[in-house]
Amino acid sequence: ETMRRLHVLYRPLKLFFPGGRAKPWGGLASCRWASFRTDATLPDVNSFVARSKTCGELRSAHIGQEVTLCGWIQYKRHEQFVVLRDFQGLTQILIPQVEAASHLRKLFSDAPVESVVRVTGIV
Repeated sequence: ETMRRLHVLYRPLKLFFPGGRAKPWGGLASCRWASFRTDATLPDVNSFVARSKTCGELRSAHIGQEVTLCGWIQYKRHEQFVVLRDFQGLTQILIPQVEAASHLRKLFSDAPVESVVRVTGIV
């Protein structure tokens, strides 16, 4: 019974590997379609990542730098502070209180907790 189910799952893999058959138990070394990057010059950041730092990375050394953070709204306080959470930690965001930023205050006050946001600003 189990082998029959494996065979049914194994058959559609042929569509993805037109030059040969994929061998589920053969290991990567025996696959003709496997490729490995061996040089040590891998980039630090994926080009698809929108953030420049994570919430847990920020330190006093970053003061004055512009950073982009992505995460979930953890808390909102006094319509002036938003605590942003990502997989590495928490960061408090200060919403500017100038009239030009009134749209930001409204946006954050209307956004429910756990909303996903991307924030760019100066540390």
